[in-house]
Amino acid sequence: MTIHLFGIPVYKTLLKAHSQVQEDFKDVLEDDSNFSKIPTWYSNVDTTYGKPDATNLPFKQFIRSAIEGLNEYLETFQVDRQLAEAAINENKPLTVKGVIQRAEAKNQNGRVYPKDLLMREAKKYTENFIQQKRALGELDHPDSSVVNLQNASHNVLEMHFNGNDLVGTVEVLGTPSGNILKELFKSGIKLGISSRGLGSVETIGESGAQEVQPDFELIAFDFVSNPSTHGAFLSPMNESVDKTKQYEQRPDCGIWCKTEQLIHDIITEK
Repeated sequence: MTIHLFGIPVYKTLLKAHSQVQEDFKDVLEDDSNFSKIPTWYSNVDTTYGKPDATNLPFKQFIRSAIEGLNEYLETFQVDRQLAEAAINENKPLTVKGVIQRAEAKNQNGRVYPKDLLMREAKKYTENFIQQKRALGELDHPDSSVVNLQNASHNVLEMHFNGNDLVGTVEVLGTPSGNILKELFKSGIKLGISSRGLGSVETIGESGAQEVQPDFELIAFDFVSNPSTHGAFLSPMNESVDKTKQYEQRPDCGIWCKTEQLIHDIITEK
């Protein structure tokens, strides 16, 4: 999961080799002589930094396990160019995988998706679309609450949670739009994926973050050049970043703000 420490996103996870690392460092942690304080750090942090024997500490298993965890977090929609070229030449499906949405973290549009809400919509989307083989998406976010079949470029095959990250596997189709997607991957272009949905938001806290409300309904996942979810390289809420002037909510208009926000998002947000 990703947490924010003084505004800085920090990735937090349980290492697969947690028990082994814990056992390896047990004797180290119980021996105070392995630690010291660095005066120039102006803190009470105990560290092995600067200790002569620090290089002999059992860090190998920890580092190996940490790298595995980071690789999962950094998983993006990047495809080997040769695989993409082979898919084009042999007219075979191209499958990509990566983070498609993230819960409990403020995205670049300032929105936060509660974990229970995202889990609810992921379950509904899996049952109503993925399992019925109609989880289609398009290139960029169209101004529509439905997927236009003639513009379909890909189909979501499965998705699952890894902590707060919603990870998905996507098949690129042999449609005109899908072939554009293949060519982009073949050229080594880094692409993101972004959710499209309908719903309202409410401002929470002093940070100005907008929490997505229970009326949210997930419609589709579209490929975009600039996804709002950090690391998803891969409101109606077309979750790509709109670089144009964003709509400003007015705190004095009550329920009409929600209505106006919804209508505005449906018509203008991309």
